[in-house]
Amino acid sequence: MASEAIERLNGLLNDLERICGDTFIWKSTGSMKVVNSLDLSHRVHTQFFCTSVKGQGLEFEDACVINDTEVISRRALELKKPFLNLCHAGVYELVIPFFQGDHYAGAILTGPFLTGKSECTYSCALCDYENLKKIDEGTMLALSNIVTEVLRNSIGGLVRYDHKNPVAVLNKPEKISDKRIADIIRYMEDNFRQKITVSALARKCALSPSRFLHLFKKETQRSFSEYWQRLKVNEACRLLASTGLRISEVAEACGLPEQSRFSALFRRYCGMSPGQYRKTFQNITTT
Repeated sequence: MASEAIERLNGLLNDLERICGDTFIWKSTGSMKVVNSLDLSHRVHTQFFCTSVKGQGLEFEDACVINDTEVISRRALELKKPFLNLCHAGVYELVIPFFQGDHYAGAILTGPFLTGKSECTYSCALCDYENLKKIDEGTMLALSNIVTEVLRNSIGGLVRYDHKNPVAVLNKPEKISDKRIADIIRYMEDNFRQKITVSALARKCALSPSRFLHLFKKETQRSFSEYWQRLKVNEACRLLASTGLRISEVAEACGLPEQSRFSALFRRYCGMSPGQYRKTFQNITTT
């Protein structure tokens, strides 16, 4: 089933390229393994202008990596909707982020384009720059609506948040026998940035708070507070390893905006600081 879904997504991206005449690529944050199964042209910038820029040397490639893993990730988490990104080369790309609940899964990127505001920042790529398609911002945002509708089900069906990370902060129970607790865990996974109280969750289950806490620990083998904390730290691990977001931004994205509390919880469950974790496990691929 997974291979069929991947093949379908590849096919849809190919169809969009034929219709629009532009490249469409998926930039994942590590929440789905499908990114490595997609065609190379759908996961790496292969458009002629991008290839020209990256071909100038490692510093140009590094600038592309920062754009994809830091700049785009930051704006996607902030806006949570399609936007136009002015990249380091002075051209625009349309970014369509996809989320699973509060989890930022990745984004579809298409372009680059020229607008009335475009201005090439690299003289070495000026010839290719002048051959780029010109398109107005309104048209690009209209395109985002179409692409979102076309790809929503395909990407949504493949995005399965992976709770594993190198230090096993959270091992999700393989089977939850009580459907009420299973539903609550899914709710927690999709809303980990929100303020959630035991009383509110107990009401969702039509249970008293004490009974809810008893059942939760019985099903997960962890207290509610520990499971909730580990869920947030686990998301932090994913973002530290797969994006270039600043540590303070990672903390905010995980619902732990107080830096001291975030660092303390991270050390408790990972045995190292967020910075040490990033240096050890970061795995940002080339663009």
